[in-house]
Amino acid sequence: KKNAVINMKIPGTSAINSLKRYDENSVARHILGYLNKSDHVGETGIEKKYNEILECDTENLIGAVIDARNNIVKGMGYRIIKLEGDSKKLNVKLTLDYHIQRIVEEVMERNQITGAVVVEDVSTGDIVAIASKPDFDQNNVQDYLNSSDNELFNRAVASYNLGSIFKIIDAALMFELNISTDEPFYCPGYINVGNKMFKCSSYGEGGHGEVDYKKAFALSCNSYFINMGLKMGYRNLVEMAERFGLGAPTGIKEQGIHEASGNLPDPQRYYSGGDIANISIGQGEIMATPIQVANIVATIANGGIKNQVNIVDSIIDENGNKVRDLRNKRGERIISKDISDIIKSMMEEVTIAGTGTRANLEKYGGAAGKTGSAETSRSDIVHAWFAGYFPKNNPKYSMAVFVENGQNGGRVAAPIFAEIAEQIMEKGW
Repeated sequence: KKNAVINMKIPGTSAINSLKRYDENSVARHILGYLNKSDHVGETGIEKKYNEILECDTENLIGAVIDARNNIVKGMGYRIIKLEGDSKKLNVKLTLDYHIQRIVEEVMERNQITGAVVVEDVSTGDIVAIASKPDFDQNNVQDYLNSSDNELFNRAVASYNLGSIFKIIDAALMFELNISTDEPFYCPGYINVGNKMFKCSSYGEGGHGEVDYKKAFALSCNSYFINMGLKMGYRNLVEMAERFGLGAPTGIKEQGIHEASGNLPDPQRYYSGGDIANISIGQGEIMATPIQVANIVATIANGGIKNQVNIVDSIIDENGNKVRDLRNKRGERIISKDISDIIKSMMEEVTIAGTGTRANLEKYGGAAGKTGSAETSRSDIVHAWFAGYFPKNNPKYSMAVFVENGQNGGRVAAPIFAEIAEQIMEKGW
């Protein structure tokens, strides 16, 4: 278009370059948010929270030389005139890694995933990638307001049924309470609690048979963990889940990104054996967000220390110098290193000989994780989860993969985890 105008050689016409705030290459759109078209004020996300810092501080005018009759004097050119004012420009620096963010988004788009992926730095709690798909064009938000695909909805910070990911929390409590894991347990494919039958994933095959804690975790045996849950108790399960951060925001809320808190049942209310059974396998009232799940896994990978999650690093000037640090550096030990080491070995077994073999990553130093296929209030909708860390021996990143109505975590979410992790490691990010 610019060249077409120049080629017309209309007297007094020039073309001036201007920058677009968003284009088709924009990443992390749900996090950045967008500007209101009418007044260019931040409407959502980082744009809204840090609007005063990010807004252009002065308007520019285009000046031309004119004669006494207000005609432009040819040949004198134009000047961009900066209005007076504080021209110091400040920027908000996020914890996101552009390269990892792009890998995550490209893999999700290529596989046409409706869901979310969160990648967290295990040692710091920094979110290095966070994506929700499908997403939207920041320049044309109005096109999505009534869309059935919910492109504007940020699935990475929304509450979903958690399912068997909760067995990580069961395991932590099991070892903290020193509940004996020596006696063998036989899974016939179900377990009766009161007058209700709770089916295991192995129900159709007649059960897992005899399992120990490691095999039960690797194969995601509901019967085993419901039996353990009944021994451990309702309030203990809820308390351990709270310690891991379920039912509370992760920390990015105060940094400008709206996030759901998920849901845990009230620890003080009346409960039944059926309630304990549901909690033990992450069903019923248990709801969690992909960002909470990434942090649960990061806590295990980090030796039992749970970090405050960060998505904003600092405010920097135009030369990249830090003006104000915005990272929250809080971290606390919530389980012992010994217990986290045992859970790590259990999570490794999932990818070696369990439900998560599609996330094995053996060629790249291995990975560890847990699958989840979470039932919802609608029997036909089952969410798929895979949450894990990599590389296995010196974990750098945790990752939560959530696929809306993906039906099976091991078959659907685990390969997405593997594809993203492989590219991150291959490219040395």
